[in-house]
Amino acid sequence: MKLTKLLVFIILPLWSLGGFAQEKLSKEEKERREKNIQAGNPFAKYGSKAPVATLSKGKYLEVHDLDSIVTIGTSRWHVNNKKIVGDIIVDSLNIDAQPIGDAPGRWISPDPLSEEFPSWSPYNMCYNNPIKFVDPDGRAADDWRNAQGQQVYDPNANGGQGAYTKYATAQDKEFGNALKNSGERGASRFNSLVTSKTKIEVEFHTNDSNTGLGYQLGYTDIGSEGNGYTTNSDGSITVDKAKIDIYVGTANIFVKDLKDGKVDLSGSTQYQQEGAKTIMDNNLTGKDVAVATFGHEIDHTNANNAKMQIREKAGKPTTGLGSELTPQITSSTILKDIAKKKE
Repeated sequence: MKLTKLLVFIILPLWSLGGFAQEKLSKEEKERREKNIQAGNPFAKYGSKAPVATLSKGKYLEVHDLDSIVTIGTSRWHVNNKKIVGDIIVDSLNIDAQPIGDAPGRWISPDPLSEEFPSWSPYNMCYNNPIKFVDPDGRAADDWRNAQGQQVYDPNANGGQGAYTKYATAQDKEFGNALKNSGERGASRFNSLVTSKTKIEVEFHTNDSNTGLGYQLGYTDIGSEGNGYTTNSDGSITVDKAKIDIYVGTANIFVKDLKDGKVDLSGSTQYQQEGAKTIMDNNLTGKDVAVATFGHEIDHTNANNAKMQIREKAGKPTTGLGSELTPQITSSTILKDIAKKKE
């Protein structure tokens, strides 16, 4: 009896601790995932385990038609012999006839991420709204988050039109709507944010971040290798998470100083000078500048811009304005669009 109790005492804690280790893959699961990955390796027959880009890192099988004979339309094709070995005659009069070829295949081979989105169709690309959204790489969206990691805006809500979640603050809505309604470029950056595959945390600050070295209107932190972004085998960058800070207080001070003639623009770029002129000529506000900065910083979260940032931090120069070029064009354009709406 004592031995039985001892065994129960030992087994229960081990079982309980197992609940915290669900993310660790077993040897069998690792082998299964590696097999799924290598199914897409064209060099496997030569004994080479080349890196294979997948959407799910082997969690799902993403390569199909692995049989030696496959159906293409109404033809039976022998993959190894590279020739047609038969034809299928469609019986259009038989209502019980089974569909052939790739007709049922669209349901046999669903989106590898469909399991993650049970409330949507098996094909969740572009949130089922390809007119409004884009899906360049097929990864699941993570989009706009707050400091607690809670989703601020859900593009799936409201029949696919999108809506703020219960976690959105009044300030989130104020600046999000201002960016979305500022014009074409602002709306594009807003959609990029809320449908991004990167987990982007956004925080608005009312304090002044001016350290005496200039006006820091915003800042984007993409983290470090393995803790923010990943360098892929082909040299491209995947940004997993990013943090955007918008300094509304600094924007208010900057606009006031600009109108008082206290801002030295002698070392500014073409786009910074254009932005300053737009502010002066149209009596724009600190909020307008913060909205334009919001769009500017969103540009810093995309993979191409992140790659330039990484090169610059490593001391490898880029041409022209480098990672600041597109963001500065964005902020200048948004300011002009806001000014047009105020005419």
